[in-house]
Amino acid sequence: TLNSISMLIRMDKKENANKVISRLGDMLRQVLLTRDELTVSLEQEFNLTEKYLSIEAVRFDKMLSYTLKPDEDTLGLQIPDLLLQPIVENSIKHGMKNLNRPMHIEISSYMENNQLMIRVKDTGRGFDSSDEGFLKNGIGLKNTIERCEKMFGKNQISIFSQAGKGTT
Repeated sequence: TLNSISMLIRMDKKENANKVISRLGDMLRQVLLTRDELTVSLEQEFNLTEKYLSIEAVRFDKMLSYTLKPDEDTLGLQIPDLLLQPIVENSIKHGMKNLNRPMHIEISSYMENNQLMIRVKDTGRGFDSSDEGFLKNGIGLKNTIERCEKMFGKNQISIFSQAGKGTT
């Protein structure tokens, strides 16, 4: 984010740099307020994720858009703190890599069979998800999966992707 701010200033986009600084401040304040909590409400997590996405949307300009579609009945449920941000960051980092078109991310929550479902879906470049080697190369997604397994048991996160069509 600091590199993005620096780039915006060099490009004489001071208004956008100020937006990013303000949003980063909001995001950091929220993280500090919940730093001692293992779980937060889904509403808090969606708010933090929206702050993060708004920073990235300024950075990528018209190449990145997003929508948040939480089901109202899920907003009070507790989830691990900072669960979504690394998943969304992964989506942006890998979904937009060498992508020559805009990408959209949709984040939704809903109840299914008495279980909270959270879906992060992008229209990025995608990959062959039958090769699970993608889990060995980074720490963000791997750590998120491990945190969920410790709290809720195995097989809590599913990843589906198709080359050229995006990842869910």
